Amino acid sequence: MNSNPIQKIYVFAAKYPFDVLSGYMPPARQAEIDCCKDVNVRQSKYYAFKLLEIALRDVYRKQLCDVNFVLDVNGKWSCDVCKFSLTHSGCIVAVALSDKPVGLDVEKVDISRFDVKLQNRILCKNEQAFAWQLPDERRALYANKLWTAKEALFKRDGGKTFIPEQTDATEQKWQTVTVNDGKTQYYLTTAGQCDCFVEYRVLSVNLGER
Repeated sequence: MNSNPIQKIYVFAAKYPFDVLSGYMPPARQAEIDCCKDVNVRQSKYYAFKLLEIALRDVYRKQLCDVNFVLDVNGKWSCDVCKFSLTHSGCIVAVALSDKPVGLDVEKVDISRFDVKLQNRILCKNEQAFAWQLPDERRALYANKLWTAKEALFKRDGGKTFIPEQTDATEQKWQTVTVNDGKTQYYLTTAGQCDCFVEYRVLSVNLGER
């Protein structure tokens, strides 16, 4: 009999804009949004919380206005209902919910961005040893995917400073899928504390390979 614990995680992903449930936004989150000068960042932060509203209703039957939210000194949001993680890239926003700490990250699949210089910033020595056996394009994709894994692990652990090359993602628990908004493909990675069962719920995006 397998006694290893399994962490249940719910991941919601959506292309914004989308229809929202209500006009309510927690005041502290609204203040954070209002401070953003970049229009795209403002929109992504807004829709990330609107997707969180959908997720809290669907999973925990809670309304956004009835949940107490706290923003810590490291800029990480928490609430009194569950553990959650937010992420956004391009026009994609995503939310992960769980009863245990969870991290989530989404990044555009971008071979040209993840060049050798960035690979060296991302990969630890063990990962580099494997990566340099791969053809150039596959090595870039490997680094691209590991970037999302390390971001998700960082968010799960609530760290203050993100230093990717100091994290060996091959020794951690995480799961990556691809999502497509009709034009662009993204890696979406979820990190839990133990072996995970991830349930995906998507709006206006296509869920790809796992």
